[in-house]
Amino acid sequence: MQRVAGGRDTVREVSHRVNIQTLSNNPPSSITKKKQTSSIMEQAPPSTLCDFLLAHPKFTKARLPSLFSDFTSQRESNPDGYAANVTAWKSAIEAAAKAGAFRNSEDRLVLETGPSLLRDASSREWGSPLGLGAVIASLLSSGDLIPLTTYTSQQQSIYASSSWSVGAILSWGFRKVIGERQPSVDLSKTEKYVMVQNLESAANNVLRLACSRISSPYTDPIYSTQTFTETFAATAVPGTTLSATDVKALLTFLSRDKGEIRIDGDTIKFKSSPGAELPAEITEADHSVAKLHTAILNLTRQIDALTERSTAYDQAARAAVSKGQKTLALSSLKSKKLAEVALGQRAGTLHQLQEIIQKVDQANTDASTISIMESGAKVLEGLMKDIGGVQRVDEVVDRVRRGVEDVDEVSGIIAELGKETAEVDEDELEAEFAGLMEEGEKEEKQKQKEEEKKAERTAEEEDELLRRLKGIRLDGVKALDKEVEKRTETEKKAEPLAA
Repeated sequence: MQRVAGGRDTVREVSHRVNIQTLSNNPPSSITKKKQTSSIMEQAPPSTLCDFLLAHPKFTKARLPSLFSDFTSQRESNPDGYAANVTAWKSAIEAAAKAGAFRNSEDRLVLETGPSLLRDASSREWGSPLGLGAVIASLLSSGDLIPLTTYTSQQQSIYASSSWSVGAILSWGFRKVIGERQPSVDLSKTEKYVMVQNLESAANNVLRLACSRISSPYTDPIYSTQTFTETFAATAVPGTTLSATDVKALLTFLSRDKGEIRIDGDTIKFKSSPGAELPAEITEADHSVAKLHTAILNLTRQIDALTERSTAYDQAARAAVSKGQKTLALSSLKSKKLAEVALGQRAGTLHQLQEIIQKVDQANTDASTISIMESGAKVLEGLMKDIGGVQRVDEVVDRVRRGVEDVDEVSGIIAELGKETAEVDEDELEAEFAGLMEEGEKEEKQKQKEEEKKAERTAEEEDELLRRLKGIRLDGVKALDKEVEKRTETEKKAEPLAA
């Protein structure tokens, strides 16, 4: 069964659910049974609280004897060991609450102490956790736990610094619960405490989800208590569902301590965006939107129930027909028709309410647009007033035009004056130019002659070098020929002696 919170389903989605021909073949009893089984599986904690504790990373086997002992005396004799044990228990208790490991409690943000807690945390091997009372006392003193009654009745934020700040609250709560000198909480009495760490974590999850759901900045941030619970109770702590006590504490935390929502009666309003300011108050229009969201949620639930009922009647009629039970089949068909008629009526009403929500968003957008346009018009009027109107603009343009003309006239006079003072004899310039040209030609001819002489010297040097190289080569050849002749004669003289 799919639910809709705060009127955010589309008409197409509702029509799809209303379409009887596409309904599931499971009867209401089967669907309910499946939902219950799924819910139990999602919230099913470990077999016992003790099993959860023993599986926690901080509850290592080497530390278990110390964690289950009465380590109260270590507060003075071994402060580091005492603090380590308190930290381990704090982490385990907060995680166990989130996981739903407290079988006698549905709370996830509120810890209930008492005989049941001590009994569920006991181990066959290690016995009862004798130091658990000291752990609760330390967490009260540090501010990680706050008595529920104190928390819900306090007017100021727990983060406020004043005479009734968190320290004063906790000091009072600590004395109230454990006495002035008692270093441990008496676990024989049942008490409830808010777990601040779990509250902060759940609040952050809610704020992220609420921000992601805002498509219209006017109606989407508004919830009733019912639609808030429907939307966030199953998502604030992943894998589990908040209790009514948790939801109340969470709303208090978000409004009073975090300042992220405004609450007035049954109406809840978030900021329109993360950086926006919190609305100063909740208006009558906000109350009306919250009621619309609630009506849409209730109608959606009725449509789901009528859809299941119609499906069940259809199955009953088919079963009766297969067995030849005409009277029962006709009765089931009649009930099915009545359910379909009611279903159509509810769907029509739902469509109307959703259309109203859309029109409200559209009207708000139009109002914002008109307001912006009005502000723009005021700005334009103010600027035109500063300008002085069209007549003043014409006057200014004329003055600028006259100024430009005056500047051009002055520039022309100055240019003419420069021409008069800078006159030069043209013939003299021509003569000087001719002299420069003649001088350049002479220099060019002289440069040419020098390059020719240089080329001749280079050619002579190359011829001399070649001549010398040829002489060296001829001398070498002659010497080599003489050496060959000498060796040949020697070999001829040696032949008769060898014979």
